[in-house]
Amino acid sequence: MKRKIETRNLSACELRAGAEKEFCIAGVAARYNVPAKIGGQFTERIQRGAFARSLKSKSDVFATYNHNENFLLGRTTAGTLTLNDAADGLHFKVQLDRKSQTHRDIYSSVQRGDLSACSFSFVVPANGDTWAGNSRTLTDVDLREIAVVVSPAYSGTSAVARSRKDDDTEPDEDSDDEPEERACACTCAECADGRCDECSDTDCDDEGCTDCPQKPDPDETDDLRARLAAVKI
Repeated sequence: MKRKIETRNLSACELRAGAEKEFCIAGVAARYNVPAKIGGQFTERIQRGAFARSLKSKSDVFATYNHNENFLLGRTTAGTLTLNDAADGLHFKVQLDRKSQTHRDIYSSVQRGDLSACSFSFVVPANGDTWAGNSRTLTDVDLREIAVVVSPAYSGTSAVARSRKDDDTEPDEDSDDEPEERACACTCAECADGRCDECSDTDCDDEGCTDCPQKPDPDETDDLRARLAAVKI
């Protein structure tokens, strides 16, 4: 059974440029036990160790710019991408190539703060997640890709967020909003730009493609786990 690749752009990520002599970018691509609302449908957390089995298998994981393999930054099999399963999340470091103009541009953009978001793609194997109502916990995933992205698909995930003490305004105590992450993996230009309601892929069957005009609305009474599983087939 072919399982669907899922993509997450995380507000809790961390991205930074290394020292000039190192010419690398590094950060935290995924934080453990940080709740995020996915496409307005369910809340998701990544359990500590969810990447452990995948990393141990030494599978080939790419680092790209905007999930575009034409802009390859590094890969684990070449030793230019290193991954570390730490206590707080999935840490990464990409050794860039000074001979590549693209790499020099990306390094400069991260250094300036113009690029400050990261993302990862994964596949959930059988029994790799658990559900409790509308809450999903990822317990075991196959990591496919780490990406430096210009902006997340949803407004709530656009930056390495400042801490509360750095904010100029107090949070709304009545607000129960949680940061959202990209759930849609449709590759059409509209979905890549976060405009799923304008999806142009006539074969789109992605459950995360919200308000997609190419498919009928799902029955709101359907069990969320069953709906997600159906998409993976």
